[in-house]
Amino acid sequence: MNDVLVNNMDLFVKHDFFSKKLIDNIPGIFYVYKQVGQKFLLFAFNKQHEKITGFDAEEALNKEPYFFVQDKDHEAITEALEFIQIRNHVKQVYGSIVTKEGDVIPHVFEGYRFEYKSEMYFMGLGTDISDLSKAHEDLKRERLERGRKEKELLTLTLKDKQKEAVLTSISKKLDALKQNAKDKDVLKAVSKLSEEINSTFIFSEDNWQKFEFLFNNLHETFYENLLGKHPDLTKSEQNYCGLIKLKMSTEQICTTLNISKEGLKKKKYRLKQKMNLDKALRLECYIGKF
Repeated sequence: MNDVLVNNMDLFVKHDFFSKKLIDNIPGIFYVYKQVGQKFLLFAFNKQHEKITGFDAEEALNKEPYFFVQDKDHEAITEALEFIQIRNHVKQVYGSIVTKEGDVIPHVFEGYRFEYKSEMYFMGLGTDISDLSKAHEDLKRERLERGRKEKELLTLTLKDKQKEAVLTSISKKLDALKQNAKDKDVLKAVSKLSEEINSTFIFSEDNWQKFEFLFNNLHETFYENLLGKHPDLTKSEQNYCGLIKLKMSTEQICTTLNISKEGLKKKKYRLKQKMNLDKALRLECYIGKF
């Protein structure tokens, strides 16, 4: 059967279709399929085809393209074969070759239809994209990890939101009790408890340290670049810029910094002045570039 393969390839080489040496040294797999009725059967291929798939001429010749790929890729192959008969060519067909040993190797295929002695064929190339697929998976994992870190950051800054609502309600009730308290000891105890509750609303130094650690893992050069441009920013201003970088809402920032919307508005105005930014430039857009 090896002679059949050689003869089939030589058939084209003799008629100056291909250079056999060139074809055998193509880094990817080269194939020629012959149309037989409604099917396309493998007619000739290069050495790389055998090396990668593990199937020799006797095992591979006269097989349909489906024979070499995963079952889940059959639909894509069917669409490609239909397309090649309409447009005479097809590109960027993604599928994974299943080798004789059972290994799965992702490839991208292309094909070009031609006629020879009143019979239809298509030839094409398959390129190993294992490295590209790995890079894609790495990027996907990186995005998932980035999303996880962002969620962790937001959870850290907003985890006490529900508790705060409850404590705010209690604080208001304590303020009402203070207005009506006549006993000095009771008034003193209520005032102390109210202060303790109000102090829990402040984002603790420990939380800021956790925030900074997580933030630096997510945006490694943010503070370095920011301070390179604006070295006189205070720690509080740096933290505020970090919250802006995370695209947190006004309400979320107010909760985290424990300030009112009016207080945040003034903080934002003073920061823009300190950075010497144009009035028309949105602080969020400027910070987002770091």
